[in-house]
Amino acid sequence: MSRSDNIIPLRFFLGGREVTHANWHKFGPEVTEDRVDAVADSIYETIGPLRCAIHGKKAQLDGHGDSLSDMQFTLTTCCEAFHTQVDKALENVRPSIRWK
Repeated sequence: MSRSDNIIPLRFFLGGREVTHANWHKFGPEVTEDRVDAVADSIYETIGPLRCAIHGKKAQLDGHGDSLSDMQFTLTTCCEAFHTQVDKALENVRPSIRWK
């Protein structure tokens, strides 16, 4: 499976502003490309390959916080059964990441 097969809709918002590859450097010294990529890569590896068995759709995650270390993630899925599956998979990503 190629890495592109693991891509899911994933967005980070710090202080209400979206972090992108074009603007990550504007968020201060804590936000580095390596740190953003490390969080994203662990999520892509864990839930990127997952698709809903009923609907064939992927999950979406939005992370919000004032810093990368206090970010909380909101999980959106097509149905409750898939939400439960993805939520369980995310428990193994990083204990310090809080999921809503």
